[in-house]
Amino acid sequence: HLSPEMATQMRTPLVELSSNLSWGLGTGIQHSQQGDALWQYGQQIDFQSIMILYPEHKFGVFVCTNNDVLNADVALEIAHRALGGDIEPIRRAMHGEFNYRDGD
Repeated sequence: HLSPEMATQMRTPLVELSSNLSWGLGTGIQHSQQGDALWQYGQQIDFQSIMILYPEHKFGVFVCTNNDVLNADVALEIAHRALGGDIEPIRRAMHGEFNYRDGD
């Protein structure tokens, strides 16, 4: 459980990647019509995970998989099926498609 101050820092954009995506303290933040989604992913040989939370709406999903060979985005695709919405900004960030010096 986080202190209110730490939770606020996690939700506060610190690095802007594009108009709809930024990094907070330890989490990605996707800005959309549905509100801000906090997200974080992990990947290791044969394993993937992703967390996407909408704190303002008090819902989200955490997906753990044991396969990344067939689909590098399998955890993200499962999360998308559960939550809907636009996942392209998160996919692009996961694949390092942003120039951190110049923005998008």
